[in-house]
Amino acid sequence: SLGIGRGKEIMYPSVLFAIDFFHHSVRYLISVLLPLLIIFLIDLFSLCFDQKEERGTLVTMTTANIAALVAYRFVLESLTPKVGYPTIADYFFFLFLCNTFIIFTVNC
Repeated sequence: SLGIGRGKEIMYPSVLFAIDFFHHSVRYLISVLLPLLIIFLIDLFSLCFDQKEERGTLVTMTTANIAALVAYRFVLESLTPKVGYPTIADYFFFLFLCNTFIIFTVNC
């Protein structure tokens, strides 16, 4: 028990946390994750082409997607809060960037 003030005791102190998630969540979720998902899906679509006949197109497509991801990173910096730790959007960005580099390597 905690002795607080004059003769008041709290036997079971507790803290209540609340997160207001539903007010802005859909708009921010769409504006942050949807472009990353679209770029990654275009990369996955590039794996459907014939590697021998469309090599130049595939390399150009995956290079453009890497450039789009890097450019979107600058947009993402303005949308996310300035904190000292990586946010979930940062983790998604790095996940999509690593997978895009893997697809680029496969297409080359």
